[in-house]
Amino acid sequence: MQDKTIERINEWLVMLGESLKAIAGKELKQIIEQTQKYNKELAADMNSIDLLKILLKVISEIKDISMDMEFRIIEVQEQYRVLKMYNYEIEEETQKEVDNLMTNWEDLIDYADRRNFEVDDFKQTYSTVTKEEVKSFQQKIKEEYEKYLAKGPGTSGISLDEGVELLKDSKEKVVQFNKTREDNVSAEKLFNLEISKYPELIAMEEANKKYDEIYNVYNEFNKKVLDFSAMSWSKLDASQLNVAADDFSKRVNKLGSRLEKAESMPPF
Repeated sequence: MQDKTIERINEWLVMLGESLKAIAGKELKQIIEQTQKYNKELAADMNSIDLLKILLKVISEIKDISMDMEFRIIEVQEQYRVLKMYNYEIEEETQKEVDNLMTNWEDLIDYADRRNFEVDDFKQTYSTVTKEEVKSFQQKIKEEYEKYLAKGPGTSGISLDEGVELLKDSKEKVVQFNKTREDNVSAEKLFNLEISKYPELIAMEEANKKYDEIYNVYNEFNKKVLDFSAMSWSKLDASQLNVAADDFSKRVNKLGSRLEKAESMPPF
């Protein structure tokens, strides 16, 4: 009985060791691949602002994960130490990789610092370029906002159908503007510049949300009218028309009470 118990314990230890070896091996491989990937990205040529942005992003990422990576390396080294302590066979090449993990990561950190120093002049140049691009974009937004106020979906003198199309066009432009804004913010962060504000863009977004609610009711009303128009007169019930009319009247009233100063909005 005792012999069988010992045998079972040994089998369990073998299984546990194989499991630990597999887990440690997988993590070891991932750390090595990640370190090699960062080394390759740091060594890439840098001859444009887009490539500089990529390089600075890689350097920033390496700095951000450095402490977590060190903990991961210590954990892997400890796992292999335990395996050796219980006489599990570790290939010589694998042990070398384990021993070199921390040194390789520290070398990578030093390389990242050197690359950051090497591109300092480029950073100064491209930070100036970024400032100019942001200034130009801000002016573009201001001009677009002026057009929006003069001939946008919320101006007087346009039909509701025209307003629907103007709103659609404005929303598409806002999506593109926001993409450019996000790119500019990313660049400003990389070059340690003050993050720029775009109050006109925010104003257009907020106004479009309100106009969206108004024009959605109008679109649904038009759809309901088309549905009734497609029905044969023999099947059309006057009570249906009254119910639909009452429903849209209630929706308009609720919308008017929910939207601030709705009565001053031309589409409303």
